[in-house]
Amino acid sequence: MQSQVGKLAVIIILCAVLFSLLTVIIQLRALGDWFVYLEEGHQIKRHTAVLQVTAPSPWQYRVLSEYLVEGVILILGKLGLPHPVASGFILFRFFQNILIFIFATLYYRRLGLNTYITLIGLSFLAWGMTHSLYDSDLQFNTYSDIIFYLLAGIAILYKKYIWIIPITSLAALNRETSGFIPLMLLIDGLY
Repeated sequence: MQSQVGKLAVIIILCAVLFSLLTVIIQLRALGDWFVYLEEGHQIKRHTAVLQVTAPSPWQYRVLSEYLVEGVILILGKLGLPHPVASGFILFRFFQNILIFIFATLYYRRLGLNTYITLIGLSFLAWGMTHSLYDSDLQFNTYSDIIFYLLAGIAILYKKYIWIIPITSLAALNRETSGFIPLMLLIDGLY
């Protein structure tokens, strides 16, 4: 039984990494000249505006993801890696995607879906994520929002309601839509 769980964990992690790699590659291709877009175009301009508190509403309040990305960029710069800005954006998105796939797996499994249906669900999720750049940039706050909602859903399904407080608190630094997270708990209480 334990070896089966171990094999399943390896399969899920491998799928999460592969789906993340696939979606990042497709998302970068959708940006056109992605290197210029990330280092000189809209992505870096929005990122800098949020950090300098000059971004228009509502982006000026969506600071958590931008500060996390900035941390990755600074670390890569300190390590002497070439193009730390583009590399930081890409690496951060890659890890966001991995977290989304892993948390989606936990969520699906807690709902009682078997391994095959879970993998099909992850495949559909990966396919949907490849279309997420239409008229948009990498939108780190949107992907972090997904992570927080999945975490909240998992906490509710496991009846760990106290976790809604720190999840919502962190999510509030990321995006204003996190105000709906406590409503998930309220709605769960109605059923």
